[in-house]
Amino acid sequence: MSEFSIQIDTRKLILVDAQADSSSSSSTQLPDVHSLRAGFLHHADRLPHHAALSLGKRIYTYAEVADTARRWAACLVAAAEGRPHRVGIFAYRSETSYLGVLASLFAGAAFVPLNPKFPLERTRAMIE
Repeated sequence: MSEFSIQIDTRKLILVDAQADSSSSSSTQLPDVHSLRAGFLHHADRLPHHAALSLGKRIYTYAEVADTARRWAACLVAAAEGRPHRVGIFAYRSETSYLGVLASLFAGAAFVPLNPKFPLERTRAMIE
């Protein structure tokens, strides 16, 4: 099993694959034209004060979500000492899960959803 850095957000957990990719070869990167990240940033630029996420009674604007996800992405990159390969997000339908997915994408990593309701062995296998 790889080494992992751990970021703790009160009750939620985000695992960062410690094997960072410090290369910036554009030949291995796919175009960003139709990605979730690009689509989100497009809306954040055009409609920063519009609702992007609603959790319970709390509504997050595109500007709030983009700002938080960018800060979290910087933390992920710092924790991995470069672009992480994968980020495991141990959260379910929460601010941490949605913003963690976006932060992973902003950091250039794939995200692995880890549901706390899954059996322990399944989660352990996914982490490994």
